[in-house]
Amino acid sequence: MLFAASAIGDTTHFSDGESAGARQIFALRFDANLDFVDAFGPLTNTTNDNYWSTGAVFDDGYYFVAHTYRRPEDGSVPMRDSGGVETDAANVQLEVYNACFDPVASLAITAYTPEEIDLGGGAHRAGLLAVDDRLYVTYDDGEARVREVVVSR
Repeated sequence: MLFAASAIGDTTHFSDGESAGARQIFALRFDANLDFVDAFGPLTNTTNDNYWSTGAVFDDGYYFVAHTYRRPEDGSVPMRDSGGVETDAANVQLEVYNACFDPVASLAITAYTPEEIDLGGGAHRAGLLAVDDRLYVTYDDGEARVREVVVSR
């Protein structure tokens, strides 16, 4: 069983980038009895703020993790949109790892600009569903959305 978690730190430095208080994605594996096996991470580019990793799937030797990310130029989290409403929306990313959690591929599911995010745009709460050779990435941006991704093996 895989659990993709987004830990929050006050000030943390990682080798693949620097993050001051940014959230990152970690993978925690458990056996069938829910006993802890091991952990990996941070898995994502630590220059970005990575969070809302509500979707993780293991299929045919690969781990797929969907999450929200915010680049430094997108502003800090949480922020207020132009209407004064607090938001943590940004962009959704799909990451692919092999069985040892080495990165295999990364796919941007959304591509909101910093200006769109500042005006209250953006997406978050990414989820995953695997059906045959297809992954369905779900997220919301004020409305529920689904994007189909075909997985080539």
